[in-house]
Amino acid sequence: MISTPLASRFKIIRIQPPTERDWIKWMNSKHGENWDKRVAAFLLAFRDEGYLFNPPHERETLEPYPVPRTWTWLALERFKWESISFFTHDKKN
Repeated sequence: MISTPLASRFKIIRIQPPTERDWIKWMNSKHGENWDKRVAAFLLAFRDEGYLFNPPHERETLEPYPVPRTWTWLALERFKWESISFFTHDKKN
């Protein structure tokens, strides 16, 4: 932690990370239909696992960990790739 004299110079605000439903609501308001809803379905299906936000136990690490920003990136990228048929099957058999 920081020393008392230094702490008195800051306004410390403690916030709670968003829930899966908060994140979905934000995604819909920010991106409308232009994101892959399967990411939301995954997060809701495994809500108890804490996949939306799961910081490491050690403060200093180079290991990646899930945060809403990375789930947003995944949902937007999957939507983009889906629109160019990267993940869809060609039905010309």
